[in-house]
Amino acid sequence: MLSREQAKQKTNQNEPQNKATKFWFNLKQRVIESMPKISAKKRENNSSVEAIQKLKEAENILAARQKILEKKIEEEHIGAKKNYAKNREAALLALKKKKLYEKQLQQVLGTLSVIKLQQEAYKLACVNRLCK
Repeated sequence: MLSREQAKQKTNQNEPQNKATKFWFNLKQRVIESMPKISAKKRENNSSVEAIQKLKEAENILAARQKILEKKIEEEHIGAKKNYAKNREAALLALKKKKLYEKQLQQVLGTLSVIKLQQEAYKLACVNRLCK
């Protein structure tokens, strides 16, 4: 298996070129970096608190992206309605863009749910450590 440093170097070599792909690449890197390293040593509560804070930051970024995507979907829907009678090609293009934005939105929602689950797991881990 690759270590974190090797995986990071490998992913940096394959860095994407367009803006949308760069956004997802950078977000993925931030989420991976925010996850604490797994080790056999006992971790202090501070590391869990820091991990929870980083997950909250990632959640805020994704929530902002979700709002942007929802706005773009609505704009494309309105544009498709406007162009339906006059220019069907433009309407079809708008519907294709809308579908693309909906796929991206589903990815964002999936990532948000994973982040929320991770936050809950860290919170439970903190509580369990304090109780013992």
